[in-house]
Amino acid sequence: MIWLPLFVGGASVAVALVALFVSHRATAIARESERLRVADDMSRRHEDARRELLQMARDEARLLQKWVRLTANYMPHFGPSALPDDKNPSLARVAAQTALEQSFVPGAGLIFRLTAEEMDRRFELAELEADGGARDVAYRQNVDRTLERIRGWALDPEGSVAGIEADLKTVQSIITEHASADA
Repeated sequence: MIWLPLFVGGASVAVALVALFVSHRATAIARESERLRVADDMSRRHEDARRELLQMARDEARLLQKWVRLTANYMPHFGPSALPDDKNPSLARVAAQTALEQSFVPGAGLIFRLTAEEMDRRFELAELEADGGARDVAYRQNVDRTLERIRGWALDPEGSVAGIEADLKTVQSIITEHASADA
């Protein structure tokens, strides 16, 4: 008769040990599950922030491209007919400058400064790059290159910052060399 309580006690201890082991495993699984949930949440937030950043870059690039296109195709109007606001390169520049100078997108200020340098001196740069009488071709190539750079920046703002900085230095050195040669 003494064996019956001993077996019941032993079984209780065994069940308690199994319960303790299962509880420990459940706690470990819960911790791992929570860690994975937090990591997934962080990944989703990071992806959402990246998507939002790229959307901002695309919106700002559209403003910049509009300004470049309007400036490249601008023909001065004389007389009482003024350009409508959506066709005015000066207003497009102000809109692009305002958006890009206040932007959180990496390289926004740089891409605006580079584009402004190129658009402000578009005829000088085309003249410098033209071989013989191909100034119109050089002008169109410069505009196309500018639009392509803006497009590349909109697709990968962080990755294109170094290239934009290098292009800005190149354009500034070309302008400086040209100015010192004219002096």
